[in-house]
Amino acid sequence: MTETFETLLCTHSAPVLAGLRPSGTVTCHREKLPFLEQDLAECRRLLLEHGLRCRVLCQCERHLVLMIYDPVWLEACLIGRRARKMLRQLGYPKDALVEELLEELGHRMARQGFPHEIGLFLGYPARDVEEFIRRGGLGSICTGYWKVYRHPGEARRCFARYDACREDFLARQSQGQSLRQILRAG
Repeated sequence: MTETFETLLCTHSAPVLAGLRPSGTVTCHREKLPFLEQDLAECRRLLLEHGLRCRVLCQCERHLVLMIYDPVWLEACLIGRRARKMLRQLGYPKDALVEELLEELGHRMARQGFPHEIGLFLGYPARDVEEFIRRGGLGSICTGYWKVYRHPGEARRCFARYDACREDFLARQSQGQSLRQILRAG
């Protein structure tokens, strides 16, 4: 993988790569990544070694959006009663597998950009996603990786862990470690 692509992954997916969250998205600008197809192929192989997956959610001529995810953890997030009910109410297929839900999410993203329910796929608390949708994004009590409507202290601690993880990955990369080496070291 090129250093540029690895930096993009470290910047936007370190908490997923480190096992701190179930998934994350990475937007890749084609003009900045001339070896994107090769990088993606190598990325998929590397992630599979660690039980993770990389999926193109949507793409156009200029860029594509990847989801890096742990399929087992993501499924656990999406089968919770509240998340499953929300997805059904939003028209997602009932009792669909993770890959089918991701396929539907990708279709929605291609049509309308980032739908609000993407928070469920990113492992955000279902209550916060629900409140975000209900309130139109207004009235949150704190903001970080998502808008928080309940338990701000817990959310801030989570945000701090994510930030520390990203900084650790980027520091190790700046010291010359490849993403493969970082993941092997744990």
